[in-house]
Amino acid sequence: MNKFSKVEILTLSALLSACSILYELMLANVLSLLTGNQVLWQAVTIAVYVGGLGFGAYWSEKIKEPLKYLVRVEFLISILGGVSLLLIYFVHGVQNFSKFLLFIASGYSGGAVIGSELGFELSYLAITQMITLAIGILTGLELPILLKISEENSNEKVKEGEVLGANYFGTLFGTICFSFWMKPNFDLLNSAVLTASLNYLILLYLVWKSSKNIFKKFFFVTFSLCFVFLFKFNNYFMSEFLKFHYYLPRFTFQDRIPKEDLLRTVLKQPEIERSKSLYQYLDFVTFNQDKKDFTFSLDQHFQFNSKNEHFYHQSFAHVPIMFSEKVPKDILVLGAGDGLLIRELNRYNEIQSITNVELDEAVINVAKNDPRVLALNKNSYSDPRVKIEIGDGFYYVRNTDKYFDAIYVDFPYPNKFDLARLYSIEIYSFLAKRLKANGYIILDAPLESEVSNNLGEAVMDAPFSSQNFETNSVLLSSLSFAGFRYLFPFEVNGETFIIASINPIHLDVDMDTSINKNMFSEEVFHLVKKIRTQQFPHEISEKHINSVFSPKIGLGRY
Repeated sequence: MNKFSKVEILTLSALLSACSILYELMLANVLSLLTGNQVLWQAVTIAVYVGGLGFGAYWSEKIKEPLKYLVRVEFLISILGGVSLLLIYFVHGVQNFSKFLLFIASGYSGGAVIGSELGFELSYLAITQMITLAIGILTGLELPILLKISEENSNEKVKEGEVLGANYFGTLFGTICFSFWMKPNFDLLNSAVLTASLNYLILLYLVWKSSKNIFKKFFFVTFSLCFVFLFKFNNYFMSEFLKFHYYLPRFTFQDRIPKEDLLRTVLKQPEIERSKSLYQYLDFVTFNQDKKDFTFSLDQHFQFNSKNEHFYHQSFAHVPIMFSEKVPKDILVLGAGDGLLIRELNRYNEIQSITNVELDEAVINVAKNDPRVLALNKNSYSDPRVKIEIGDGFYYVRNTDKYFDAIYVDFPYPNKFDLARLYSIEIYSFLAKRLKANGYIILDAPLESEVSNNLGEAVMDAPFSSQNFETNSVLLSSLSFAGFRYLFPFEVNGETFIIASINPIHLDVDMDTSINKNMFSEEVFHLVKKIRTQQFPHEISEKHINSVFSPKIGLGRY
């Protein structure tokens, strides 16, 4: 058996630590992505993973042959780590498919699914966290074993502090690697395989150092071919998973395909077109081979469907202008990088300038270059009145010195903790300061009405709940205490908005003779005429204010 040098010990310590933090980050990220509840799943996953590290460190005291044991640990981690995210995606897919089958079996009634929701969630939590705990235990064994190897199998004296220091630097390296290289460039599934491959390279090195048995070396080298296969399989699996994610709801709730035909119908659908930006996944979903019927999603969250997006964008653009009884000249649009809202605003000749602030340049590139979206938005970004600013909307309104007649806010729903600031009293205060006299803002917000629930209208007939009341209260209270004295929430075709103004909103306008009635299609205008009778139960109170310093939103799914 060859002895390890000091450099080898410290390098192994850093690399093992880097792999460990990478697994922790990937597990937390994939569970947040799949469930839409970032705070809960990241907290639980990190807690379970760190608990696993503790168990592993505790059990390491019983190990008598550290090098031999470390070889076994790395072998297990390279297998479990490589398939860990694959297993989580698989469990998530099985869970959702079971929900859809239950929905069909219950006669298309959502009551059975709602009643079973807790059981589904608990089973998913148990299975995914067992995977997390297992990886945590295995990686928890690594450092104590390596410390024993440094004492028993090193040809140089290595101080414990040096090994720990290298371990902490490895954690730093792994975190930077994940944030700036892996996450922007690789799918999470393949990131897990890359990390497991590093564990496997460490395994090969340990075997090379500890054994002269050529057969063992040949076996381990041959086994490495499995990682090549896993890369290929991951791509195939993700393609099929995305089909289930996107097509199952459509064929279950809308087309109501019989359960015996459901699987076959889903699998024969076109593959999802997926690309990745620095910030998110961009998915195009085409239904029934019809190139004109497609959906665009970001991080698996719905953005628009080509067949019915006009309900959303016409309501968003034209309703506030109808109530203000004048066309704004200078407009700020935050988000809405697909160009569809811009398309509607471009229809007004009176508008002089539109400043569109979008965080993700990849979305703008899709709007400008993808033929399908380009046809839908009518090449809206080619209008000389439109100026694009790539950057963070929160930062922009905080630092700009420009004033606007109207501000349109189309941010992602706050299904992640870091998105809570986009619905905070701070950003609303900045927006209020950027408005000219008699200006207004309108935002797309996850409100719920007493009459119809956004999810329930299509799926489950879920009743208005205390959580719905809390969400409404948080959104409207945050706007009110930011200085917007007049608020008008409304819903069109399941999409909810809030018009907010410092000055009164002319809700008594005659819609049939309004200045922009001709901007609505007949089917949209029919729904718009009903918005003044809608009810969104809420309470305006200081206790409901959402602040970047005291978040009240962003902890659930939307």
